Amino acid sequence: MRVVKSGLVVIAGLLLVAAPMMAQALGTLTGTARTDGAPLPGVMVTISSPALQGTRTTYTDVNGNYNFGALPPGVYAVVFEMESMQPVTSTTRVTLGGSARADASLRLSALEEAITVTASAPAALETTEVQT
Repeated sequence: MRVVKSGLVVIAGLLLVAAPMMAQALGTLTGTARTDGAPLPGVMVTISSPALQGTRTTYTDVNGNYNFGALPPGVYAVVFEMESMQPVTSTTRVTLGGSARADASLRLSALEEAITVTASAPAALETTEVQT
């Protein structure tokens, strides 16, 4: 029983030492989305990289900020998208234990609207009734 408790203590100690080391092996990516110098909340930010399996997506907060944590080191493509705004794509490098930053300035996209009205003429009322 004493050997089992000693083994558990050693394993717990190793986990406590290994956790910070694992955190240092990963990086973070942060940034801000703006329009005309003002923060832009609700922008969808998507990142992709060969170092990352798949993609990750988040949205900017009320201050236009976003944050991705626990990223493996590598080159990342960052795409900023929002309805009625032109999408912005940038590239940044996340380093081992470092923090990278990718900001974007979004602009309104050209808005085109087309209105098509189609209608048929009302049918003429025909009657055979004669009144005097």
